[in-house]
Amino acid sequence: MRMDETLVEFRGKDWGAPKDRLKGKEWSWGMQPVVPDYIKKERGVMFQVGSVFIPVTDLGKAKEWYIKHLGVKEIDSWEGGVGLFFPQGSVQLGLIEVDKPQPTEFNVKKNQKNVYFNFVTADIHSAYKELNEAGVLTSDMEDFGGMKCFDFYDPDQNTFSVVDEDPHSPFHKENVKKQQAGFLK
Repeated sequence: MRMDETLVEFRGKDWGAPKDRLKGKEWSWGMQPVVPDYIKKERGVMFQVGSVFIPVTDLGKAKEWYIKHLGVKEIDSWEGGVGLFFPQGSVQLGLIEVDKPQPTEFNVKKNQKNVYFNFVTADIHSAYKELNEAGVLTSDMEDFGGMKCFDFYDPDQNTFSVVDEDPHSPFHKENVKKQQAGFLK
């Protein structure tokens, strides 16, 4: 395993795993890489979400549906997949053709499920109205103390949530930006 010696310090203890030499220190699988403070300041965050992949059973039909209903644009395609981008933001969508539908949500409790990711919007009422008027199956809109949300379903019955966070919520994008700015100070 190669690691950039100037970027990584280690903490932890030897758990008896296979060892390599790194910057004069014994390295083991039980150690955790730590990003030093000077790296955080100079280089910013090291990771961000690049793409979210969605299983679909008919790639052509799904591509057209996502373009029509979510306003995404095609980046490029390959055998069995297509990359899409939103006019705003940096996260991309990848549609991957599969043989049979696969879940885009997981079980939290007996009869409660949660999606793996959600879409945010500044005008949830317009988004809800547009999807319904276009014939897209949606759930009822719910309000959880200021955060409004609803689910919608693509042609494969993949479930997605749309949320509009309360401006006072720590999860609202502007409040997250403040937290990120504080991280880099």
